[in-house]
Amino acid sequence: SVMRIIVLVLAVSTMAAVTLAFRRASAAPADWIGPSPWTSASFGFLLVFMGWMPAPIEIAVWPSLWTLSRANTEGRPPMRHVMIDFHVGYLGTGVLAIFFLALGARLLYGSGIEMPTAGATFARALVDLYGESIGGWARSIVAVAAFTTMFSTTLTCVDAYPRAMAASWTAFRPGRTGSRRLHVGVMLLTIAGGWLIMRFMLANLARFLDGAMALSFIAAPVFAWINFRVIQAPEVPPEVRPGPALRGLSWAGLVFLSGFTLVYLYLRIAG
Repeated sequence: SVMRIIVLVLAVSTMAAVTLAFRRASAAPADWIGPSPWTSASFGFLLVFMGWMPAPIEIAVWPSLWTLSRANTEGRPPMRHVMIDFHVGYLGTGVLAIFFLALGARLLYGSGIEMPTAGATFARALVDLYGESIGGWARSIVAVAAFTTMFSTTLTCVDAYPRAMAASWTAFRPGRTGSRRLHVGVMLLTIAGGWLIMRFMLANLARFLDGAMALSFIAAPVFAWINFRVIQAPEVPPEVRPGPALRGLSWAGLVFLSGFTLVYLYLRIAG
């Protein structure tokens, strides 16, 4: 319920920021030629960028766990409602990712501005940049969009990752209970780990994010294959399994993810 309010604020503030940005001239000069994306450095960045664009692939598991938790208090929802929730969240994530990419393309790309790498100064510089480009009065809109983005991400991950780990651990111990206590315990560890990262590892935000996104991208084919196998397991009723078109798209995605992961590893090894 909290997330629905946050995401609504995020969507409205982001769309407002994008609309304002495109009412201004682009930051790039008319004769500016950007770097080629086909160099090894640019291509490597694009591959890493896909690790979190629009979200890490393990996000597919989280709506299932939230649906199960919701069923404990509100009863099992119809499959139609579950799929509407999933599609709104998944497609909405993709649309918002494109909006934020558009903001960067309009206000940063070609401007020659070097953004700070430390976390707090980066956030301040980002809001200031938008304020200078769009107008000082727009700072609050951009600040709300940036804050709700990070707050919703933090709230989601602090709940979802521990919930997934607790469910996995319980699944490996048939007949045992205690998933709720384990969930809370892992959540506290996640919060402590996040604090340690903020305290000691955010001096260079770009390097930290590069490593995190790279790990996410490398793990993507593994998670994708597990997802693909699980949804076709005998425990899943035939009427809710993917049809031929979606299975074909899934195979294409597996080939895409695996191929580009190999390309990324080759680029890293080759220096």
